[in-house]
Amino acid sequence: MSIQGFRLPPEQKRLWESDRHPPVYCAQCAILLEGKLDRGALRAAVERVVNRHEILRTTFRKLPGMKVPLQVIADTAAPLWNELDLPDVSEAGEPAAIEQALNEHRAGPFDYEKGPLVDLLLLRLKGERHILSVKLPALSGDARTFANLMREVVESLGRGAARMRAEDGASEDEEVVQYLNFSEWQNELLEGEDSKAGAEYWRNKAGVGIAPLRLPFASELRDGLTFARSSLAFRLEPETVRLIERLAAEYDAEVSSFLLACWQSLLRRLTGEPDIVVAGVTDGRKFNELQPALGLFAKPLPFHLRFDGELRFVDVLRRVQSLAEEHRAWQEYFIVGDGNKDFKAACL
Repeated sequence: MSIQGFRLPPEQKRLWESDRHPPVYCAQCAILLEGKLDRGALRAAVERVVNRHEILRTTFRKLPGMKVPLQVIADTAAPLWNELDLPDVSEAGEPAAIEQALNEHRAGPFDYEKGPLVDLLLLRLKGERHILSVKLPALSGDARTFANLMREVVESLGRGAARMRAEDGASEDEEVVQYLNFSEWQNELLEGEDSKAGAEYWRNKAGVGIAPLRLPFASELRDGLTFARSSLAFRLEPETVRLIERLAAEYDAEVSSFLLACWQSLLRRLTGEPDIVVAGVTDGRKFNELQPALGLFAKPLPFHLRFDGELRFVDVLRRVQSLAEEHRAWQEYFIVGDGNKDFKAACL
């Protein structure tokens, strides 16, 4: 049996090659739904959106002798859908029960070759409250993808199934940018003449050759132990958020640049190293047409800062913001590959 497959773009290829095969990275979001919910209508709305976007109908298949798979797009696809009731949990125990359910949902494996790769879990809580957990492989979407996906689901749900059928020509057939169009453009761009200037830019900016940072309290892995991915979540109070936004605006900087400047300043103090290279994530959507699209567009870019002399924080912030603006113009030419293989080692 023959299949029609398409090359992975660089960011999907990086994820596949940087982890186990197939990769274990996944993306997940959870949405609280309050009020009366027609669960059948919600499921139907999700299915309509899935069938509107190719990336949500894409599986990843490896042919004999291939190290990375091809994207294979199905004509139609139904997402995985499961429901779980938590009505008998006490109010005090509800947060822990929700967290456990979300963790178990996130831990479930994907069948990359057969699919489906859109996996949803609807939790029913006390009263008219539900939590919808949506899980995708990291190959299939980023943070903006979830925002766009849920916006379309809400719009579809709001119209109602009957009205949606009546408006098929006006809404469902509205043109959307498919991820395959982007991935093919990205591959062609990197094979063109202009890619030489982009590669030269990143050779000068990626911090290649700088030794990996080592924190003073870091310990070596002992034999038999493996690195386990984890994250630390904490809540910023609204007043702190407003203060950060005000300070960033005062210096014509983005909030992301402000936070990155804080992180690099902290690493400078902890390590004493003059050269700090960290990864800053860009959403990869500098063209307006890509803003509502679904798929993996976000990518890490290297931010190399040299702390020469006594820099004030405002100087660090201005340098980071300047780098962010420069990087945005060249972002599609950056690949964590042969030319920038030291990037991962240098970044925390």
